[in-house]
Amino acid sequence: MIGDYPSAATPVITASASPSSSVQGVQAEIAVAGSPCFVADAGGSVWVTAFDGNELHEIDPATNQDVDTYPLPDGPCGMVVERDLLWVESPNANQVTIFDPRARRVVDRLRLDGGVFGLVSTPAGLWGVSGRNEALIHIDPRSRRVIDRVPIEPPLAGISFDGKALWAISAREALLQIDPASGAIRQRFVLQHYEPESVAADGDILWVSSSFEGDVLRVDAETGKVRSRVTVDGSLFGGRVVGDSYWIADNNGTIYRVDTKSGAVVDELEALGFGPIPAAGNLWTVDFLTDTVYRLDESAT
Repeated sequence: MIGDYPSAATPVITASASPSSSVQGVQAEIAVAGSPCFVADAGGSVWVTAFDGNELHEIDPATNQDVDTYPLPDGPCGMVVERDLLWVESPNANQVTIFDPRARRVVDRLRLDGGVFGLVSTPAGLWGVSGRNEALIHIDPRSRRVIDRVPIEPPLAGISFDGKALWAISAREALLQIDPASGAIRQRFVLQHYEPESVAADGDILWVSSSFEGDVLRVDAETGKVRSRVTVDGSLFGGRVVGDSYWIADNNGTIYRVDTKSGAVVDELEALGFGPIPAAGNLWTVDFLTDTVYRLDESAT
């Protein structure tokens, strides 16, 4: 299981010698067994966590081939690159695995009571969400220790960094602006008649999505006022801003591209799972129901 979504018993798409794709907007589709969950780019390779397989898959971006796998603790999913290392989250195992992508080996494990997910990198260190502890946690990547905890009213969701401040969601009602150096909460904006679950920062705009709602909010980061709503069908996974586009996925695997200036939906890519995530010059998505990773014909900038 990943969240409320069951994993496929067997892969729907099997590996081929040349994992290219005829799907419009897709450069390659790559079979990755074990419910692919997240993508990262480090050490010249593309890395994919397998939630049910408890593995880290290495993909050669030159050939789009799955070339090797490495064991991980139970339920690995999100990861972030920090100090040229992969920090891989396994909340079920209360661990973060620190993996050297060039040496291709585990160099350390950080054990965290209550686990952590949604890690983001800031100049002050790593921040992540500890849902079971109802807090955000601050990790010093040099000492590999937790140096601060900021209690947040649950339920907690993903966080975003805008270059200066962290943004988090509290109690499915409020957006919190947090100083990443001190952990102090600077602002708290309550959203009326909306249950936020994910936030993506883009300068003076916050993109807020929710699986409980039928649209995405464009929120002013200075005032907390809703500037506009973008209607997108179906329940939504967390979105991200890449260049001049905001990307958001629904639970049917459709990826929507929204123009960040106008707030208009300008493209839809069907049956591609969750994402996209920048890696190796392109955007990538993961579909844990079909054990497939897609490399889109879209620039990562």
